[in-house]
Amino acid sequence: KGEGTSVPFTFNERIPEVEGEIDGLTGKFTIDTGSRASLDLHTPFVEKHVLRTKYEPKYEAMSGWGVGGGVRSTMVRAKQLKLGDVVVPAPVMGLSLQKKGSSTDTYVAGNVGAGVLKRFNVTFDYARQRIIFEKNKNYGLPDVYDRSGMWINLSGDHFEVLDVVAEGPADQAGIRAGDRIQAMDGKSTAEWTLPGARLKLRSDPPGTQVQLRVGTGQETRDALLTLRDLI
Repeated sequence: KGEGTSVPFTFNERIPEVEGEIDGLTGKFTIDTGSRASLDLHTPFVEKHVLRTKYEPKYEAMSGWGVGGGVRSTMVRAKQLKLGDVVVPAPVMGLSLQKKGSSTDTYVAGNVGAGVLKRFNVTFDYARQRIIFEKNKNYGLPDVYDRSGMWINLSGDHFEVLDVVAEGPADQAGIRAGDRIQAMDGKSTAEWTLPGARLKLRSDPPGTQVQLRVGTGQETRDALLTLRDLI
């Protein structure tokens, strides 16, 4: 009982998988609560439908991180994702560049993560093999891609920069892959959580200036990062 929309699923090994559609292209989509991305399309699906020609992406970036390390994609925005009868407008989407690993699965079109799921209160009914989506306050909010143009992971007492988008805000601030972020807006890395830092860099408004203390080799310097929308 309730106002949610029920979507049937099957199991892809242990992962729920639903029939869906992205901008009119049908396929199977895994539902991945462990991914913070919105939607990642697998390499075979991208190549089969010539999606880089269709969407003309401007940026290549590290779009995820798993057991095998970083995942690279070109980043675009779709018009509409459908999961059964559930409609998600304008999701940010990664077009996978991977040549091995799970992103090369020819059976699955893509992977749906928390960027989509957070728009709903989600109930996984394993006994009946259905997922119930109830819209919440996040449903009407725009899907936002990272506004810093860099990927950071926690490494000891600092955030390590693992990837920098060419011509993105971090690149323009002189930040390079391998740099260490030791402080952000006057607070040491120890005072931040990694999810909190990532949330700030993604969700603070375009034009926000973030003061960083950055280490490169044996040198330390200040850098001013100005957030902006890349997609």
